[in-house]
Amino acid sequence: MGHQRRVLVVAVLSRLAVLVLSAVFHAAFDSYDTSSTVPQPTRTQQLFGGLAHWDGVFMLEIATNGYAYEQFLAFFPLYPLMLRVVSATVVSPVVGAAAVSPSSILVAALLVSNVAFVLAAVVLYNLTYSVTGHKALAEAAALWFCINPASVFFSAAYTESLFALLSFAGMLACYRRFSWVGAVLFSLAAATRSNGLVLAGYLVYYGAASSWTVWHSASPGRGLRLLMVVVTTVAQAGLVAVPFWTFQQHGRRLFCSRPQVESGVAGQQPAWCLTPSMLPYTHVQRHYWNVGFLSYYTPAQVPNLLLGAPALLLAGCFVVGVVRGQWAQLSTLCLGDSRVGRGAWGPSTFVFAVHLAFLALTAATIMHVQVATRFLLSASPCLYWLLAHAVVGDSTADKRSCKGVGSKIGVDRVVASLPTSLIVGYCVTYAVVGTVLFSVFLPWT
Repeated sequence: MGHQRRVLVVAVLSRLAVLVLSAVFHAAFDSYDTSSTVPQPTRTQQLFGGLAHWDGVFMLEIATNGYAYEQFLAFFPLYPLMLRVVSATVVSPVVGAAAVSPSSILVAALLVSNVAFVLAAVVLYNLTYSVTGHKALAEAAALWFCINPASVFFSAAYTESLFALLSFAGMLACYRRFSWVGAVLFSLAAATRSNGLVLAGYLVYYGAASSWTVWHSASPGRGLRLLMVVVTTVAQAGLVAVPFWTFQQHGRRLFCSRPQVESGVAGQQPAWCLTPSMLPYTHVQRHYWNVGFLSYYTPAQVPNLLLGAPALLLAGCFVVGVVRGQWAQLSTLCLGDSRVGRGAWGPSTFVFAVHLAFLALTAATIMHVQVATRFLLSASPCLYWLLAHAVVGDSTADKRSCKGVGSKIGVDRVVASLPTSLIVGYCVTYAVVGTVLFSVFLPWT
């Protein structure tokens, strides 16, 4: 069986395992929080309602009834829109239900999330092989993705799977010089989650790499070519920003153009409408979820901080490894070797490490820290590369090819010193416990 086919099979089996585990515990135990429980659930809701908890409640409600309340603006529109479309065009005709009903929307959510996950696993394999140049490393990274610690969120009514698919596919397109394809995919990612906006950095980086190549060439007309590269890069980065800006304006039109009873005073607009510079998304995150710089660092949140710590530590390990491994090229940001695959620590991974560092810093200082696990694992391939590099084994040619850099920087020794059983235990324990707790509406990452 080939590498990609093996990845495909394991991805499908992993999703089936999550669905079955969730269905069993959702049926066997009452939900801890019953506020979103349907009075007379259908068979579908009885089986898979455990995958529609927490943020999934918002996703399904938006897909069914639109943005009825301002707190819904925390959730970007592409995923709910896809649920509505799939429900009307795929689910309802098959089961004979109403075009948009709670049951059909739930089935659509499971279809979108799980199909996107399987596709994302295959794309991650191809991305890893393109960037590192090693098939064994690529397969191991994709297999780690299949049992990642935040596994339940990739099968639930959450954006993780769709965002991972769009992000990884966009990265692959950019790496293979299909920059406009990458820009479109990143734009769709930005319509899925707010941190999709950061993906424009890949377009800027690879645009800078192209500018570097043009500038150091001796060909005539390089000035005009350089200008074209700059203009194209700016246009592509702007395309990624369009969904974010459009959604913010849509939020203002929804809640600032008419009186809102829910603002607390009948006939009065929400307070944030009076501040033109205030983004609806920023207000909603701060007001309803207490998101802000270091606002989560209180004694009561110590258990949640510990939950997110392993993912942040792994992220730090990868970033330090790439920086130390490419220390001699930091002054040029590895622009001259931006597409040279040399294992998990090669110059081609530099831009990925910078992206991961930004995400990890944001998760550690601004967000609810326990969310870091699913936040990082759905947005960056780097943690999968780190785990793959630690477990592939010295007996393979791929491991020997990329071991040299890792050994020189010391990261290889640190990561490889962790027993494989410990790494697998971390992933499987988080995946299983998370699926069980999430399915009975108990908090997890």
